[in-house]
Amino acid sequence: MNTSAPTSVMGIRQRPRSVEGVAASAWLQSMVWGPRRALRVVGASGPACYAHVEGGQVLALETPGGASLPNALTLGSHGAGGGGLAVGAAGAVGDGRVCIGDRTMVVRRWWDPHAQVREFDVGVLRRHRHLLPAVLADGHHVYGLTAPVGRLRNAAIDRDTHTVASVVDELVGRGPGSTPAGDDVLAGLLAALRTYRAAHDRRVAGFTDALARETARAAHRTTALSATLLRCADDGAVVGAARRVLRALAGHGRPAEAVASLAVVGHTSGRDLLTGIATAVDLLTTERG
Repeated sequence: MNTSAPTSVMGIRQRPRSVEGVAASAWLQSMVWGPRRALRVVGASGPACYAHVEGGQVLALETPGGASLPNALTLGSHGAGGGGLAVGAAGAVGDGRVCIGDRTMVVRRWWDPHAQVREFDVGVLRRHRHLLPAVLADGHHVYGLTAPVGRLRNAAIDRDTHTVASVVDELVGRGPGSTPAGDDVLAGLLAALRTYRAAHDRRVAGFTDALARETARAAHRTTALSATLLRCADDGAVVGAARRVLRALAGHGRPAEAVASLAVVGHTSGRDLLTGIATAVDLLTTERG
């Protein structure tokens, strides 16, 4: 019996579904290898499209040259909006594959969405600290959130776990677009603090955990994509240009070039992420008794 022949339904020969090999962020392993869950493509922007997954998370599907989001599959085909996947297309993810419309994708390669800075000298951060205010001072104000961003910075520098909840409430979901400015600031701060955990003392660790806890509590107020990216940030996983900044500030790259590259990502997202990263650098390089 020839088991490779096309299947037949009601006498009509069906074309076998082809399987595409893709690359994926390692942050998605539990989603890809977990139980099958329904998904639907809900939007496209530039070289990416976005699928809502049953349970609330968002899966990004990027063509080569995309932003390298920490929740992304990287498709092998070039084309509009995630390799030509249509908005409204339905499918499922789980059991080791992603199926959308008539396409089946399996992950052939996993890539790391973390900056991977395990050990470094805080003095290196201190030497590069001036690069962040120089970029941010160039007329950038976080979507009218100057006051709460200032309060976030003060709370961080003071390692103040008592005011974190109120400051997070002022920022989550604030700003236009699928990743509001307030969320991007928090994502930059969280990702930087998780990346630079080797520099934490007990109080910094306590502040970081409180910030993560309160951000998770408030995440239902923002978009599904932004809530997913905040979860990624709490794991230290962040967009590619921000990963390069985090490594370069710690002495593994060219910090001025990395900062300038992140500053032009999106409409304001890159600068908002830099605002959060700058807050983390201020926290880690400011001594408190």
